[in-house]
Amino acid sequence: QEDLAGLLLASGESAIAWQASRRDEALLPAAGVDILQAALRLALEKSPVKTPTPRGVSASAELAPAGLPRPAVPCERVPQRLSASSLQSLVNCPYQYFARHILRLNEIEDLQDGLEKRDFGELLHAILKRFHERFPTLAGQTDAALLAELEALSEDAFAQAVGRNFQDHAWRLRWLSRLPAYIAWQRDREQAGWRWAAGEESEQREFELDDGALLSLVGRIDRRDNRGDETALLDYKSRNKEALARQVKNPDDVQLAFYSLLKGTHIGEAAYVALDGDKLEAVPMPEPERRAELLADGINASFTALRAGAGLPAHGSASACAWCEMNGLCRHEWRG
Repeated sequence: QEDLAGLLLASGESAIAWQASRRDEALLPAAGVDILQAALRLALEKSPVKTPTPRGVSASAELAPAGLPRPAVPCERVPQRLSASSLQSLVNCPYQYFARHILRLNEIEDLQDGLEKRDFGELLHAILKRFHERFPTLAGQTDAALLAELEALSEDAFAQAVGRNFQDHAWRLRWLSRLPAYIAWQRDREQAGWRWAAGEESEQREFELDDGALLSLVGRIDRRDNRGDETALLDYKSRNKEALARQVKNPDDVQLAFYSLLKGTHIGEAAYVALDGDKLEAVPMPEPERRAELLADGINASFTALRAGAGLPAHGSASACAWCEMNGLCRHEWRG
């Protein structure tokens, strides 16, 4: 309400419009607008709202629904940086990528009283990074000592969140219950020859397109392990093994392949680590270097075409559209 009042006071004249109905169902304005409407009605002794007059229309070519948008981007406006998340957006729906990363119409995040799943994941990343910096290998340490250290790091990381919102104890307890399983999983990795090398590692690689332009691939890899001259790239997920197994089989899922391309050669393993469930497991992507090569071909073809004026059509899948904040912009729902 304060934002709305400030906007109105800073403007000469203001007009507020909203969709009055959808499929014969009346729609109300936002709560702040509704309050403003009531206040103005009391002050003016009449309604400030103008009700639109319905108009009959005849079918014609001019009034036929337009096709889905397919904007092209001037060469100089094509982004020169690419992350795994922005590439995933391009794969999910080119128009979504256009709206998010060219028009930069990303939604502003709402203030939250408590932790959300993404915040929970970020806390786990920070905890595990600190833990492995202290214990790059677990050999020579007892499970009890390791568990005590991991619990202490976890309590410290969750202290601020729990102090702000008591309900976040649920996230804390959820993670604490998985600490023994994490230690057991880490010991199994070390027995297989893998050694923790780095966490939260920022990477950048210059990628040359067919037209000679350079595209900067950027990303932050949750964890890197080494075994001889092999590298393992791991991405922590607060999800169970079954969900991640479906994700890694999806040919449109680009995250692990992108990290493999970003890091380079000798990628012996690229996997999601399922931090949810009684038993922690890594869910690997088959042939990470081959998948990286195929992804490189796709990136080259896509961005060379974008720079040549190819359009970005709105043709996301049903699952992509269900969670897309840009569906009101492309109006896919109204054209289906």
